[in-house]
Formats: sequence, C-alpha cells, structure tokens
Amino acid sequence: MGVHFSSHTAVAISFGVTLAAFRLSLLPGAVAAVCGYLWLITYLPYHTPADVFYTTAIILPLSLVCHIPWWKRNAASKR
Repeated sequence: MGVHFSSHTAVAISFGVTLAAFRLSLLPGAVAAVCGYLWLITYLPYHTPADVFYTTAIILPLSLVCHIPWWKRNAASKR
C-alpha cells in the first residue's frame, strides 16, 4: 500500500496521551498541539496522510492500553 510507519506521529500521539493521562484538563491543548503537528508533517511532506492515519490507528489504542495501570493506581490512591 506504500504506507510507512511514522515515528514522528507515534511520539506525538504517545506524548499527547501521557499529558491527558497526567491531567485531564490538558486534553484540549494536547489534542490541538498533536493535530497541528500532524498537519504540519503532512503539509511539509515528511509523511503522507495515510502514514499518519495508519500509525495513529496502531499507536493510539496501544498508548491508551499502556496507561491503564497508571489510571488504576491513580484512582485507587484517591479513595
């Protein structure tokens, strides 16, 4: 299909999820920053939109799953 994995996208998505996991109030800013960055790397053309899409489709769920233990530990400490 001619799609390449984008490490730029993977790091940006993972960083955005980590920021939102740390403090939910950072979610809108993290989403805006990540979306802006992803637009920039496709505009410049470091990666194609397909590269960004497929990398996000893999990294976003993986990053969310990796944060589950932290969310559970954090929720338990607030009880």
